[in-house]
Amino acid sequence: MISLYVTALLLGAPVGGLFGGWLAGVGGTTLALSVAGGTGVVACAVAAVSQRTVVVIAKADAPELIADRASTVALESVAEEA
Repeated sequence: MISLYVTALLLGAPVGGLFGGWLAGVGGTTLALSVAGGTGVVACAVAAVSQRTVVVIAKADAPELIADRASTVALESVAEEA
């Protein structure tokens, strides 16, 4: 599975390089670097929002998980004493 991610990332580099070169040719270095920086900021924002969604979902399920874990620990401790 990781090889698919690496392949996707490596195949995106030549396309990004061509796009960056085209932007630098059309609008100069400032435009190319601004677009690259903006893309990085947007990618970080999307990752942060998606991770926050995962944490919120995990917290919403936490009471059941904690209760299940507590009962499992209690049963294990009773079994060990017997």
